[in-house]
Amino acid sequence: MFEAFKHRNFVYAWIGQAVSALGDSAYQLTLNWIVASLFGTAKVMALVQLFTAVPTAISRPFAGKFIDKWGKKRALILSNCMMFILMSMFSIILSHGVRLTDLLIFVSLFGIFSSTIEPAFFAYVPELTANKDLESANSLIMFLYSITGIIGPILAAFSMLVLGKLSSVWFNSATFLIAAIFTCFVAIRSVNNLRQKQSSASFVEALTWILRNNWATRIYVTESLANLLLGLFWALFPVELYNYSNSDILNFGSAYTMIYLGATIATIISGFLLKKLNDRGAIAYLSIVLLSSSILGLGYSSLMLTYILAFILGVSLPWFNIVSHQSLQEGAPREMLGRITAFGSLLTTVTRLLAFLLIIIFNKPQLSIHITAITLSIMAITFIFTRSRSTQPERVSASL
Repeated sequence: MFEAFKHRNFVYAWIGQAVSALGDSAYQLTLNWIVASLFGTAKVMALVQLFTAVPTAISRPFAGKFIDKWGKKRALILSNCMMFILMSMFSIILSHGVRLTDLLIFVSLFGIFSSTIEPAFFAYVPELTANKDLESANSLIMFLYSITGIIGPILAAFSMLVLGKLSSVWFNSATFLIAAIFTCFVAIRSVNNLRQKQSSASFVEALTWILRNNWATRIYVTESLANLLLGLFWALFPVELYNYSNSDILNFGSAYTMIYLGATIATIISGFLLKKLNDRGAIAYLSIVLLSSSILGLGYSSLMLTYILAFILGVSLPWFNIVSHQSLQEGAPREMLGRITAFGSLLTTVTRLLAFLLIIIFNKPQLSIHITAITLSIMAITFIFTRSRSTQPERVSASL
């Protein structure tokens, strides 16, 4: 699992992203707590998420073009610096009182300027490590998000109790600056060498490539429906959890920690298990079935049951992402990878947007969750049995 750490450039980028992700997880818990405690409905939670998703969806295509034309390193540095400035301004505004209008304006700005960070980082990975270490790199990235997800909510909860509810927002602001600094230490010559070639690839060409490769199409179809389900879940979960936690910030944060604890354990296991399996696609699709089942079981009948199912949900999260990211990094044209990754991020944002709209318009989150989870499970099982398996077992895409 740790082979990618022998590449110094990957270590620098990984540390920067880890610090930033820790701040993000702390901030996200704070934002969910503020919305749940002040407004208390899934509809308002979905509205806040919607104002994040719409600007992100609009800016994603431009983000992909920006990444491919100017280089991943520069895109990461500039995006993190802009987020540092915006998050600092947000902290100052909130210190004078929390208003829904302020929240909606700033989460929209966050959606625009953070839209470059994730696709730039994942498109950067193949240049930071050798192809044979891509599986290790992707496992370490998923481990990064998982472990920061464990620490972030508890850190935010204690910080809010001791230093006030805005302390984690200030902390998140500082982490963006730290991420930009660590990215400056990365030295990759190929960024400049590839620039002219990359700038010729259009967003439409990236979409065309995805549609021509059945395994890539299945990846994005599955991710789209899974993100629709997760969008519905994340809009409802904080509000229900706030009620079942008896308005206790530590209980509230602990449920999020259980999700990421499960994801961390699964990520560690995946680094060893996936290397021994040729049919990694089956594992990826089965994890989607487990994801759907755990969300269906989250009836919030008790706080303890919520913790258990949250842990199971976390266990199901990393597998599909690890397999799909490695497949794209191995199989996609290198000059189009930034645009292809940005398209995936756009699709994720659009499906989350659809989830929030469903809640705002129909206000039936539980019914929407059940329909989506059942549909996703049926589709994932169908893909397991209808795949055209390649004769190249050494390629991850062959199993999808």
